[in-house]
Amino acid sequence: YGRGSSLFSHKRKKSTTMAADQVSAALDLMQRMPPSNMKNNLGYILRLAPGITEDLLNVIDQPLEIATCPETGKEFLLSEFNRDQDSYRSPWSNKYDPPLADGRTPPDNLRELELIGLELFQAYRHQYHGGGIASVYSFESDTGFVVAVLLKKTATGGARGVEAGTWDAIHVVDVQPASDGSS
Repeated sequence: YGRGSSLFSHKRKKSTTMAADQVSAALDLMQRMPPSNMKNNLGYILRLAPGITEDLLNVIDQPLEIATCPETGKEFLLSEFNRDQDSYRSPWSNKYDPPLADGRTPPDNLRELELIGLELFQAYRHQYHGGGIASVYSFESDTGFVVAVLLKKTATGGARGVEAGTWDAIHVVDVQPASDGSS
């Protein structure tokens, strides 16, 4: 291997290939597991292969979880769009739970857009889904801004002929300036 850099490169390639094989096997296994146990099954796989945690979490859509804003008492949805470290930002209060002193928050103009979106999607989820939870998050991107709308509806007790089930939806709009400078 000469000077050692080739040996390092060879080990890195082998390690990368092994991680890719583990991710592929984990995804194959997850496809064969019941969706109702996704969170537990994913946890078991991550305990077996902790080195692929980030890769798996980036490609496996997990059911949206619900939290309650400590300040307003309103429910909101947890996702990567409102997470900073191990805390989640409530769209209702714009504060993190657990508290995070230096957590990212949207600038004033995007926060205003977020609040308008929250109001609109509360009406939407009530009118079209008969309940559920909606959350709206906005943040700056490298060249524009992003708005994420999350919806969750759980049906139980024979609602609309469904014995039990959950519907999660995530809609992401990436707004980029047009070539003439407008958005």
